[in-house]
Amino acid sequence: MKNSCSLFLVVAVAFSLVACGSMAFAADTAAKAPAAKPAEAAKPAAKAAPPVGVEAVVKGKVECKAAKNKRDQEVKRCTIAVSEAKGADGKPIDALKGKSLRVGGPKAAEAEKFAGKEAEIKGSVILNERIRLESIK
Repeated sequence: MKNSCSLFLVVAVAFSLVACGSMAFAADTAAKAPAAKPAEAAKPAAKAAPPVGVEAVVKGKVECKAAKNKRDQEVKRCTIAVSEAKGADGKPIDALKGKSLRVGGPKAAEAEKFAGKEAEIKGSVILNERIRLESIK
């Protein structure tokens, strides 16, 4: 019986040492663990969709001038001095009146034909700075 008591005592001491040691190890590891990194921002897609704007019909005088692009090439840049602007719902957009909007988009070259003339441009107004040309007349 004395043998089994001492065996029991040895096992109990060993178990308590292992349990205490693992708790101390866990506490030590948590203290040394590096802080979690903040979530990284989503990476932009390889080809971004065109910016979304407010559909509008803008009337005004079109002006074109020569400028250099990012690749140092001569290009024509067109703007429209807004005299009247209406949204897709037909309501006037007073915030655009008197502003000069840069004409852009795949069909922007069509605006060169109207240089120095009054024109009506249908497209998307982006950030009240530019209009993505859909049609011009």
